[in-house]
Amino acid sequence: MKIFFALGLAMILFAFSSNNVNAGNNKPNGTIQYQVIFHVDPNFFFPYQMTVFISDGNGHVIAHPQHYVRGTAVYNFVEPGPQTGTRIAQITLYPLIGDITLHVLPDVKKGPFEVGKIYTFNLYLKAPLPTYPIRGID
Repeated sequence: MKIFFALGLAMILFAFSSNNVNAGNNKPNGTIQYQVIFHVDPNFFFPYQMTVFISDGNGHVIAHPQHYVRGTAVYNFVEPGPQTGTRIAQITLYPLIGDITLHVLPDVKKGPFEVGKIYTFNLYLKAPLPTYPIRGID
């Protein structure tokens, strides 16, 4: 009987110690929240389909991309965490008509990124400077 008790106790201790070993590794233990704010007039017409997304420093998308919806300024993303490295909020533009050239500058943040925190990215629409001479400006 004492052998079974000792064997049972040893199994319990082994199971407990193996759980503590796994607790020390870098497995995700929660989520990180990212908030992307697109600063643009909601009435502005875009001749593009646009996708909002966040990638890491190697270009890998870390959360499901979202389509731009006219009038929606805030896009929320989550990622298992904690994480380290670089996160880049971007908008890709797919032209629908003509050759109108607009772009959105990405917003870059470097980690560590902690569980339970919200990290905000700001994106702004930029029109490129003309590459041809403008009359009246010397």
